Amino acid sequence: MCSRNEQYYPASPTYGSQYLNGDYQQDDYIPTKTCKGATFTYTDNGVSVTESIPYQVCWTRKKENGKWGDWKDGFIWTKWGKDGQDGQDGDKGDQGDKGDPGTPGTDATTYIITPGAATIRLTRTSSYEPSSMTFRAYKKTGTGSLSSVSGYWEIYGSNSHAPTTSSEGTVVGGGWSGVSNITFNISSSTKYNYYTVAFNPTQYPIYDGNPVAASATITVVVDG
Repeated sequence: MCSRNEQYYPASPTYGSQYLNGDYQQDDYIPTKTCKGATFTYTDNGVSVTESIPYQVCWTRKKENGKWGDWKDGFIWTKWGKDGQDGQDGDKGDQGDKGDPGTPGTDATTYIITPGAATIRLTRTSSYEPSSMTFRAYKKTGTGSLSSVSGYWEIYGSNSHAPTTSSEGTVVGGGWSGVSNITFNISSSTKYNYYTVAFNPTQYPIYDGNPVAASATITVVVDG
């Protein structure tokens, strides 16, 4: 049986032989006791201690010849303890063994378009020089050499800047698939100040959806 209280030892439930009859002889008997104006609560199930009630003391009694004897001297069952201060840092440990070599990573593949940038003149006679340009796609894996690669192409035109999304420009050429190079013919019907040539090896390079693996820009310069 336990009692929880703010004192080191709560009041002992010891009664003396003249009180060991009646209710005391019940197997599940739990007493209450007042000592120095304080009522101590006992329980046959342990309870948690707290900072304000830091001690839980336990007493036992023994049944002999069918009769319960008096409570034995109590002992501390649980005691509240505050967190201590952090200890000092320990000494630095020895350097660990060298780890196993890592697994080599996969070589990255990059794509490029040539030429990467181009300029076309719009002459005073409203003709373009040159009037067409050919673009080629290549790929390179790791430190390997450039090799020709086929894929999908689109061309966007804009009068303010080279388009970087489909909403910034108008499709003026494209729909090419499965080819490694395209030739773009500029005419008055597709007259813009800037063009972006976009390439993707596996799907049409629509900027707002499918990724663009490589791109090139065309700037139109007007003769003064």
